[in-house]
Amino acid sequence: LPALTEISGIEELAKKIAGRTAFLLDPYAEHTLLESIPYEVDDKGLILIIGPVGDFTDVEKLQLQEAGARPTQLCREVLRSETAAVVALGVTATCLRTTRQDR
Repeated sequence: LPALTEISGIEELAKKIAGRTAFLLDPYAEHTLLESIPYEVDDKGLILIIGPVGDFTDVEKLQLQEAGARPTQLCREVLRSETAAVVALGVTATCLRTTRQDR
């Protein structure tokens, strides 16, 4: 089951994503989440980062990318944070389930 974690700031989030598979959802990213989901997820799981209302600042996005988060497009539209979370979890679960069945 997905775990939701409250984060107190970008620095704390950057520490949590170091060394893990992390996607920074961004409607302007080059690659989609569908293209980016790995074939398998290691025991550390993966992290989906959804911005707050008004999005992250450019500096915050850069900090997250420097920590290892990959910018990934969920869709071209800007979604409410709550909607983006549900859609991203659905896409991720479907991709992982499909790749496991394809083996």
